[in-house]
Amino acid sequence: MTATPIDPEDHGLPLAPPCPAYRLSGKPSLAECWQIAAGLLVDHPGHRPLVTLRHQKQAYYTSFHGCDVHGVDVYLGEDLSYLSEEEVLEVWAQKDPPPPLIHRRQDALSRGAPEWSAMAAALPVPPKESDPVTATAGVLDVTEDSPVLYLVPSETAAGALTALPNGYFAGDLTPFQTYALARRMEEAHGLALFGMGAPWLAFAADGPIGTAAASGIARDIGHLFDSDDLAGALEAVLIEQTFLILPYTGG
Repeated sequence: MTATPIDPEDHGLPLAPPCPAYRLSGKPSLAECWQIAAGLLVDHPGHRPLVTLRHQKQAYYTSFHGCDVHGVDVYLGEDLSYLSEEEVLEVWAQKDPPPPLIHRRQDALSRGAPEWSAMAAALPVPPKESDPVTATAGVLDVTEDSPVLYLVPSETAAGALTALPNGYFAGDLTPFQTYALARRMEEAHGLALFGMGAPWLAFAADGPIGTAAASGIARDIGHLFDSDDLAGALEAVLIEQTFLILPYTGG
């Protein structure tokens, strides 16, 4: 498997903020993508990886519209919150230099993300064939052919979401809710947001999750889906897994 740098001017990636990106050959597993990312990060300190998952083109489409609908690309600092989106963009365009898109996104997502307590029942329980238990167990193939691996300048794994914020259709998590989920998985459980597709999210651990961590993670995912049954089934599956995979859509 090879990782080929992508030209920043490549218009096939219209949504990507200015950050290093690589096209991976073949159809690598999540574990292979994680290994490749670890090697690339040696030369990119201060960056976090995000790889595209299944239905990559759909994820680009919904990211574009989700950012637009939810105002993700508008810097909403406290001193600008009284302005319209157009006025905010005008203010920042006049700065020298203007803040990069990725910094505006990071600010918007971190400020707009709800507290974890407000994420209760944010998603309906999906059918068993596409629920977090089935996906995390590896029964579903969520990987993509020739995925893109972004190396996103960020101090946190949750900040990797700025490469491809998602959540557009009714019933989906909004980009702000997805950021809240990623922040919770990272801060409470040490899981790093690593994959984004349509409709999948992937979180990575440094090794098998284990019994103690699996209990807390499953409890939080049960909170997200408002389902003790799902939490119980997920806990049993997570113990020997390295990746947590779940949908962020309501349909």
